[in-house]
Amino acid sequence: MPRKISQANKKRFANIAEMMCCTCGGMPVQIHHIIGHGMSGMGMKASDEKTIPLCVQCHDQLHRHGHKTFEERYGRSQLTMLEETDAILELLEQIS
Repeated sequence: MPRKISQANKKRFANIAEMMCCTCGGMPVQIHHIIGHGMSGMGMKASDEKTIPLCVQCHDQLHRHGHKTFEERYGRSQLTMLEETDAILELLEQIS
């Protein structure tokens, strides 16, 4: 059974879809659920609040090579990208 997405997370996803990729600045983006860092169990997705924008190429790289290799390549952790994404979303909320 598919999980239900809350209205708040639907809004989050819509806003993330309009953002640039966290790593390369490319667009359009896909919504990436954080992998590792204690955010989910084996074979499970992180919660919808733990999402960042990644372009198709970066998203593919992350899943193909693993999150540790991806983070080493870009010199930034997904957690840093999540903090940045959340800060942007908070600013959007304040101005709307």
